[in-house]
Amino acid sequence: YPLIARFLLQRPALDTRDVPLLFGMLFSADETWRRERAWVLRFVADAMRGARAGGDEWAAMRRRRTWDLLAGMWPGAERDRAGILEVLVSLTGSRHAVTSLVLRSALLGWVEMVLLTPPPPDLRALWLEGIENVLLVAEAEKLEEATMGAWRGQLGGCFGALLGAGTSS
Repeated sequence: YPLIARFLLQRPALDTRDVPLLFGMLFSADETWRRERAWVLRFVADAMRGARAGGDEWAAMRRRRTWDLLAGMWPGAERDRAGILEVLVSLTGSRHAVTSLVLRSALLGWVEMVLLTPPPPDLRALWLEGIENVLLVAEAEKLEEATMGAWRGQLGGCFGALLGAGTSS
């Protein structure tokens, strides 16, 4: 892949504490921008899928505010929503990542807001997996203490919005 090869050959070493080509591929003005965006979304999802315990991968994603970028792209990214949800599912599979996203990025409020518009049937399973991960993977004690239990109500609102969307169509 020419773009990746050029990126790698321009540097004497690869910074493993960074997400390579993130901004360049997400916001490309090239004629191949759709393919580039799809590739970087798969790359980020795959990187976090192998990082269930957190660690270096999550630190790199957090440093670049990767999830915040993707969440901000949501309104205008109809074609990329499945890819963004794949990243969400991968991130919520990591205990450190999901706890941080709930506490620092208002993940549950964002999910509730997005689900005000019912998702298409092909995306419901991804939404459900991501929300389920929050319930099963997050550090519940830490969330409980930090939010005084409010996270449970938000999580219930997310499930309710998703299940309500599934019965209305």
